[in-house]
Amino acid sequence: MSTIILPVQSAKLPSLNPSRIEGAQKRWYLLFDDTIDQSCQWQFRMPNDYVSSFTAKLQFSMADAQTGINKVKFSVSVMAVTPEDAVDIETDSFDGENTGVKTLDNNQVAGYLKELSIPLTNADNVVAGDLVIIKIVRDADDVVDDTAIGDVELCAISLEYS
Repeated sequence: MSTIILPVQSAKLPSLNPSRIEGAQKRWYLLFDDTIDQSCQWQFRMPNDYVSSFTAKLQFSMADAQTGINKVKFSVSVMAVTPEDAVDIETDSFDGENTGVKTLDNNQVAGYLKELSIPLTNADNVVAGDLVIIKIVRDADDVVDDTAIGDVELCAISLEYS
């Protein structure tokens, strides 16, 4: 198993509904609002030892304490471009969303670390050597699967693959 680390501080923020990079506290976070879907992206070259199957691992905390049992929903999308493809890399062509939901503890305490693993089964036929763009979105307007109040503080992101 190999790992690609996606540093919080190197996220590319879109012009429309971006998450926010926050460094004013003791730690770096990507903040995702609880009322609108916000996103961020990373790009990298898929390592030569990639064969198949990868999983996104998101570590996060809540900025605010929760009352009762709540959930947080994220989606991760993959766009892969192979060198010499007749594809404009400036045009988004993400594969279908891969989603995951994390149920928080009853009366979740603010700042306590949680982890959500999302298998990336929709991976745009990525192969070793591809340019890969990863997009992460908090699905804040999902009233069933994202009920947490306040910002999600995404503090570590990795991709594990074989």
